[in-house]
Amino acid sequence: DAKSMIPDLLHLGAHIRTFLDDLSMKVAVVISGDLSHTHRADGPYGYSKTSAIMDQALEMWARNPCANSDALLTTAASHQVSALSCGFTGFVLLHGVLCTGSSSDDSSWDSRVLVNTNATYYGMMVAEFASSSSFDAASKLE
Repeated sequence: DAKSMIPDLLHLGAHIRTFLDDLSMKVAVVISGDLSHTHRADGPYGYSKTSAIMDQALEMWARNPCANSDALLTTAASHQVSALSCGFTGFVLLHGVLCTGSSSDDSSWDSRVLVNTNATYYGMMVAEFASSSSFDAASKLE
């Protein structure tokens, strides 16, 4: 059960954050994970009305992860089993990296959800999380 893994994943994420904070270079962390796998009745896992709820909760979390932690750790967690999101554990680990650890600062992250859709039976989301200074530098390049 992925829900029972939440404390360990947050703890591991905090340790990763502490390790990354001690580095003197910029680092990219890539987490890949599908959202719900139950968007279509003709898909291999059938349909569940919880798929849309789960994917919306994950998007809400991704838009402001530290402020919207409940969307991930409560709402999405409660629908994970019926929505069959294999990416849930990766998102919890990332939450631990972003929002816990030695120098966690909720205001130091900007996040963007670029897409959240389900073109097939499973949901897909692309989001980016960066320190505020990284987004400022990227916008100057455009």
